Amino acid sequence: KATKDQSSYIVLEFCAGGTLEKAVTEDDNNNSSKQKQQKQKQLTWVQRWQWGLQLAEGLSYLHRNGIVHRDIKSENVILSQSDDVKWIDLGVAQVDVLIDREETDVTKLNRKDAFWAAPEETEGWPATTASDVFSLGLVLWQLAAGQEIWPTLASGNVQAIVGVIKSEQIEQYLSLPEDCPEAKEWATMVRACWQHDPGKRPSAERLVQQMKEM
Repeated sequence: KATKDQSSYIVLEFCAGGTLEKAVTEDDNNNSSKQKQQKQKQLTWVQRWQWGLQLAEGLSYLHRNGIVHRDIKSENVILSQSDDVKWIDLGVAQVDVLIDREETDVTKLNRKDAFWAAPEETEGWPATTASDVFSLGLVLWQLAAGQEIWPTLASGNVQAIVGVIKSEQIEQYLSLPEDCPEAKEWATMVRACWQHDPGKRPSAERLVQQMKEM
């Protein structure tokens, strides 16, 4: 607390590495082509795997404590000075046991990016830990592909993207690369996250175990 006015302050870690989205998509217009090439070389599969593991561990911690993030996307991940990834922007997060339809209609209220929404969220149902896992699967795809999310669909075409999410045809639009030693395991894990039925998706804790076994 402050010594004079007794106000309370929160001290947070300063993370200067930018967002995960920029790190994996190289979408930084301030970088030269040479800098972008150097950046791409630095992002090895080991680094991407490590980030994926850290994201799953962070989400698992939230879920174990009854917290649903509800806004999972690569823009809401930042890199620390030591290149660790951190979840941020829990502005619409909620304690799981307090969630109800009216409180959690975040997609309709435009408080969640529909590009990253789970199928049940696009139907107006409350977000759950399983919804977080679906969105994490999209982040894990982006880690592997190194592209903007939904690269083959028109930018900003929310209706088209929501239609794809509802149709269970995600892989027609988000193909998984096959150029890493763990490509098969990674793809299987991502597909599990994308299950249309929330009950068939793995928990964040299960994803942590799977990544550690890779």
